[in-house]
Amino acid sequence: MIATDRVSLVRRFAAILYDLLLVIAILLIASLPWVMFGVERGQPAYIAYTIFIYSLIILYFAWFWTHGGQTLGMKAWKIRVVNQQQQAISWPFALLRAVSAFVSLVLLGMGFWYALFDSRRRGWHDIISRSQLINVPSATEKAQSLKKV
Repeated sequence: MIATDRVSLVRRFAAILYDLLLVIAILLIASLPWVMFGVERGQPAYIAYTIFIYSLIILYFAWFWTHGGQTLGMKAWKIRVVNQQQQAISWPFALLRAVSAFVSLVLLGMGFWYALFDSRRRGWHDIISRSQLINVPSATEKAQSLKKV
């Protein structure tokens, strides 16, 4: 992997912010039935609702990472997550990546900030899931590189 393939922390956070907007919209729609039935804190159904919400968030990211390696936010910022063979990651590694990214965020983003010090710009969740974020060249950049050859 060449140095230009490494994704900056700013672009990571930009993609996360974009995806956050989409995830919030999904969660609002998915929460409607729970709200309509009046599920509130302290009720046994609230535990099921909490598990449901966290599962949706994890599945959103894991599904996109296993199907092309890009969430919608990552597509917008031309970033792809790949395994060590430069392919989309598998379900077990996608789930591991999603859970460890959540833990990284809960710990004040320390797992993400670690990318500033790693020579390959990997966060904790990249290292744990044996994955790497790479830049995806635009169609124009691909065409220009072919002209040079």
